[in-house]
Amino acid sequence: MINSVQRTAITHVTVVDVINGRSLPDHTVLITGDRIDRVGPADQIPVPEGFRVVDGTGRHLIPGLADMHLHDSGDERIDPPLLIANGVTTVRQMWGTPYLHEWRRRCDSGELIGPRWVIASPLVDGRPSLWEDAPVEQEYLMADTEDEARAAVRRAKEEGADFVKVYSRLSPETHRAIAKEAARLEIPFAGHLPDAVSLEDAIDLGQRSFEHLHRFGAETSRSFEELRAAMARVEPDWSPKYSSWFQQVARIEWDAANTHSAHRAARLFDRLAAAGAAVCPTVVLHRVLERPDTVDPRDRRLDYLPGEMKSFYEYIVDGFYSGHRTPEEGFQSRVLFQWRLEVVASLEAAGVRLLAGTDTMTGYVFPGFSLHDELGLFVAAGLTPARALQTATIEPARYLGRDHEQGSVDEGKVADLVLLDADPLAEISHTQAIRAVISRGRLLDRDTLDGLLDGVRTAAASTPVPQGA
Repeated sequence: MINSVQRTAITHVTVVDVINGRSLPDHTVLITGDRIDRVGPADQIPVPEGFRVVDGTGRHLIPGLADMHLHDSGDERIDPPLLIANGVTTVRQMWGTPYLHEWRRRCDSGELIGPRWVIASPLVDGRPSLWEDAPVEQEYLMADTEDEARAAVRRAKEEGADFVKVYSRLSPETHRAIAKEAARLEIPFAGHLPDAVSLEDAIDLGQRSFEHLHRFGAETSRSFEELRAAMARVEPDWSPKYSSWFQQVARIEWDAANTHSAHRAARLFDRLAAAGAAVCPTVVLHRVLERPDTVDPRDRRLDYLPGEMKSFYEYIVDGFYSGHRTPEEGFQSRVLFQWRLEVVASLEAAGVRLLAGTDTMTGYVFPGFSLHDELGLFVAAGLTPARALQTATIEPARYLGRDHEQGSVDEGKVADLVLLDADPLAEISHTQAIRAVISRGRLLDRDTLDGLLDGVRTAAASTPVPQGA
């Protein structure tokens, strides 16, 4: 049974101030309803009568985490509780569907335990779409003309999407039409940097975020004009198209990494920072794609995913992404992954807003769990633990325009919090040492979280899911 106490006091806890990257020891945090009522030194804040007291001695309190690039399994018994059990209280869902809007309604009303949802439109792609031959049930929108591009934006707005998701095969003309219509209707657009569109043009058109790092190689090469033209010529030519696209793009990226221009990269990244655009690198996905040798097919987190997902993941890694690689291409992909980490470090040095995101459901990337892996990879790239933590807390809140009400442990903000048994500023892996989660003011202690995980495992074991669902 979920504890629904609405008045909670966490006493003698170390509050992690994610804005300033510091620890505030021996604090008391009072939660009334779904809001943080008071935060301050324990000797200055008495606990009012009627509050449930949680002893935070020796523990650390952080804001709820955000996964800013998420896809779902389609099963409400899997994703919402699995995210909450891992301290993920906000998600940006990158492929909108009607049932996600229903999940959001039920989570907001308290009917369903789950995070706060930011939901994209169905993805908008050009022809031939990378998803044309893929076994997916989700609807995507085609924008082969400027009229189709504008119609896709209007539909996204009418259906209540929070932003328009742009994809890889859009032409410069359709991408520009989306940008102009989105500005007219006051709806953001974000997603992939299309193959034929320059990063400079996308920045100037107001694209709010750029997902993954596939296009950053060609854009930062001293041969950028030649490589950008090569990207524009990529034509997926066998089924599934996505596999073909990856094979061709990997060769271009290898050439790009070997012609990298630090000067050009610095100039572009300065423009990104000045425009306030964000990058969501999804390094944990790139590790699966480029370092499949790091994948453990016996990973116990697979127990939390439905039925045939394990064989689907094996297919994705062994066939879809990397199955056609030669030994030389395998070596190149491993080098490319190290280069990805260097790109993240360069983005950070330039002051570009980084968002933690995972691209779950794309092969050995797990809802909730993998966000902690992403933070660890940010630290491996050179970010401090404090800065990595910001990419999953205050930076997403700022990006979403919600930093006045979430993203830090401050009075008046929503009570989405994670109580840890260890200090995440000392070691970022300590974000996994979860003692309790407070979601919308509702306290979920360790026993309750374990119950949620047990429920997910049971649901996963009893629910076969067709490949690609």
